[in-house]
Amino acid sequence: MRFSIFLLTLLPKNLISYLTGILVRLSFPQPVQSFLNKGFVKIFGLDMSEAEHQLSRYHNIEAVFTRKLKSSSRPLSTDDYCSPCDGVLSLTEKIKEDESLALQVKGSSYNIKELLFGKHEKATDFKPAWVSTFYLAPHNYHRVHSPVAGYLVSIRHIRGTLWPVNPKFLKYIPGLFVQNERLVFEIQREGGGRVYLVMVGALNVGRITTPFSKNMITNNYSPRQKESFEALEPLVKIEKGQEIGTFLMGSTVILVFDKKATDSLSSYPLFVSTKKDVYMGESLLG
Repeated sequence: MRFSIFLLTLLPKNLISYLTGILVRLSFPQPVQSFLNKGFVKIFGLDMSEAEHQLSRYHNIEAVFTRKLKSSSRPLSTDDYCSPCDGVLSLTEKIKEDESLALQVKGSSYNIKELLFGKHEKATDFKPAWVSTFYLAPHNYHRVHSPVAGYLVSIRHIRGTLWPVNPKFLKYIPGLFVQNERLVFEIQREGGGRVYLVMVGALNVGRITTPFSKNMITNNYSPRQKESFEALEPLVKIEKGQEIGTFLMGSTVILVFDKKATDSLSSYPLFVSTKKDVYMGESLLG
């Protein structure tokens, strides 16, 4: 494991991810593309029975990974807080008052404000109260949705590297989540408070897009591309379960609530003592 970390330290992780993105967006003649699609589905164990289209309709590998689902595949809970994605709810915890640290894995923490605001974290008075971490494996559905109803206030693109985000690397790379490139969505709850949804990039998951901005596309591998921030004016009303972003392959979604947001929920956020498989749209209230 230490050798893998040493090797990745030397390798250009963002460039590797950028080139991977180019490869998976290549389209080939239908017989060849069909063969490649079937191979990818078999290797990664994708469940295409839930997909919006038949496998033959997808023109490249990226289209397979970013596939939409049939509308009936993910029923939306009537509760006011639902899972934003398919994956594993690997961590969910209450943040101590006047603290801004969250567990990355047991024995290793990261600064939540740095996760949300990057170099601007010292200039904010935001006080996190609850954090939940979701891990998406390569076979999962890769579109991310709003976990609550409210108004989209802003989107921030924070530049960074692209370490893998699997549990082994989380254990050995301190502050991995705040090192990696990410998009941060600020949502103002209809019932009060703020919720931040963070889409964290990873090795070979350098490309993250959102339907709310044409400019927010991560890992363009341009030296001129800088950290960016968009305040949405007027605010954009979003529904619970509305699509908010997409990324390629597997990665991580982190939700951060302030106290007013948790207090405005009909019951407390779900707490789990072990990792739990979740699906987009299912209730996350205890």
